[in-house]
Amino acid sequence: MKSLVHPGTPGREIRPGTFVHGADVGRWVTRQRSGWANNGMDLTRVDLRGVNLRAAFLGNANLSHTDLSGVKLSGARLMRAVLAGADLSRARLSRASLRDARLAGAKLARAVLTGADLRGADLTDADLTDADLTDTDLAGATWDWMTHWSAELKPIVREQSDEVRPGIYQVRDGSAPDRSNVWV
Repeated sequence: MKSLVHPGTPGREIRPGTFVHGADVGRWVTRQRSGWANNGMDLTRVDLRGVNLRAAFLGNANLSHTDLSGVKLSGARLMRAVLAGADLSRARLSRASLRDARLAGAKLARAVLTGADLRGADLTDADLTDADLTDTDLAGATWDWMTHWSAELKPIVREQSDEVRPGIYQVRDGSAPDRSNVWV
């Protein structure tokens, strides 16, 4: 990853002229921050540990099995992004939009997701151990028995979810009746 980041840049910022798999990722990140949309960037299996991607637009991006541990993604837009098997441990995702994102098997242990939008996200087999989910919207998110929740969140998610397919549960929005029929 050090070859992707310009020396002396605070917060390990990616700058234009930084190439991954033949794509100028630095230019792409700069355009994302300025509001230019280019969906679908493929960053599969890239090491982005500790990089500052605050407010980046990564909608529809493929970040499968990418190392995003410790990354700053506060305010980032990751709608419909594929983060299956990604390592987001200790990542800062406050106020990030992960609506309809595929986080199956993702590692989110100790991630900060305060105020994040996880509506409709696939959290099957995800590790959310000790993640800060304060004020996070989980309506419509799906999970299974392999999903790891923090001890205090586990009973709340269980009580607010329904089985939608065998072994797959979905968090209800606030308007659905509480049937308390799910056990985590």
